[in-house]
Amino acid sequence: FNKGFRDNVYGYDKSFYAEDTCTSCGICVEVCPVNNITLEEGIPQWEHKCQQCLACINFCPEKCIQFGDKTLKTQRYHHPEITVKDMANQKI
Repeated sequence: FNKGFRDNVYGYDKSFYAEDTCTSCGICVEVCPVNNITLEEGIPQWEHKCQQCLACINFCPEKCIQFGDKTLKTQRYHHPEITVKDMANQKI
């Protein structure tokens, strides 16, 4: 891969954050297919290997995970037949 492209993609998750309404439920950790999210003192932290699937945003029951200002006040969606367990079982 082109180093500039790789560095840009792998650093792209620096814009993710959890608002104060986060309840530390850990669903974001469970649904991340590449194990990119950890909880540190109950706060989600992104480890810079994000694949931009946005499962963390769309499965968050509190709608508190944001990507910069791009997701503020946006609708969230995931297929109604896909569960957190389904996502957790598909980890890479």
